[in-house]
Amino acid sequence: MKEKKVTIKDVAQESGVAVSTVSHVLNGTAKISDATKNRVLEVIRAMNYIPSNRKARGGGASSKVIGMMLADMTNEFYSRCTNAVMNAAAAENYSVLIGEIAYDYKREYMCVEAMIEKGVEGIIFTGGAMDANIIRRANKSIPVVLCDRKLMGTPFPTVTTDNVTIMRDLVALLSTWGYTKLGYVSESLELHNLKERFLGFKIGVEENGLRLQDQHTLILPKHRTDKVTTANQCLKEYMEKHTAKDLPEVFVTTSDLIAIGVSSALKENGLRIPEDIGITGFDDISVAAHLDPPLTTVAQNMNELGLYSFRNVLNLIHGTAIGIPHSVVDAKIITRGSVLGNRLPLYGVEETN
Repeated sequence: MKEKKVTIKDVAQESGVAVSTVSHVLNGTAKISDATKNRVLEVIRAMNYIPSNRKARGGGASSKVIGMMLADMTNEFYSRCTNAVMNAAAAENYSVLIGEIAYDYKREYMCVEAMIEKGVEGIIFTGGAMDANIIRRANKSIPVVLCDRKLMGTPFPTVTTDNVTIMRDLVALLSTWGYTKLGYVSESLELHNLKERFLGFKIGVEENGLRLQDQHTLILPKHRTDKVTTANQCLKEYMEKHTAKDLPEVFVTTSDLIAIGVSSALKENGLRIPEDIGITGFDDISVAAHLDPPLTTVAQNMNELGLYSFRNVLNLIHGTAIGIPHSVVDAKIITRGSVLGNRLPLYGVEETN
């Protein structure tokens, strides 16, 4: 029978300490009393425990690996952020260990524990769940950075998009084009970035004297990876309760995937885009420019989100101060054929054919 592999949890249990304490002893990342350190080392020797990140190397050398937690690997926004992190990491001779949580708190907890056990030097949390306890737990052992994610009242460095300003600008642009009756479709507002987008939307509506009715504000109940299908079903149910005359003139959505699901449902009900109703997205994933009609959207700078996140976590690993602990990355509006308008010049707006 194959002998059971000894894990860091086994060592912690036998030593009577936390997993993070064993990790600190192994990596020298915190001050541990000599008595505790010696007890942990004795257990490690007795149990013949070999940390997975040290099997091919010895001592307390750097693992040259960082972890990256993703909400959804199938979402192009997250995959492009990850690609930026991996490119930046490769330039510094670092590798990236990826964990997908699928908006699941328990899964995120398990991934964090596994990454710490494997010896990652830091973790970038990208989007996803909002459990601050999981991130605090990770930060007891290693540095953490939040990408496209905020936890109010916590000290963790963040790299985010200016969601409020860009959504406010989008509403102002729609008003300039003559839209007065707006609808809104969003995923659950439990995530801070989606709260910010909704806030920016409401500010824009108020500033431009537009109309927003509760019946045209659709908030999906929970975060799911099948965003297109979920949004499509939501709009189908909405359309069963409304006639064409009752509809808003344009639907503003919080992601391109949501916009795709909404557009499909509208077309299935015989509505033309943009002649009968307009629609906007958010992210500017690659397929957005190739939809019928091409999607007007907000382009997030995914490369900068990933690059700045890696730079921040690398600085923390090396004990270097971060110049801007809460970085805000600019976004821009990309105008295409899913809305009608004069395409008037506006700061921050880019028109594509």
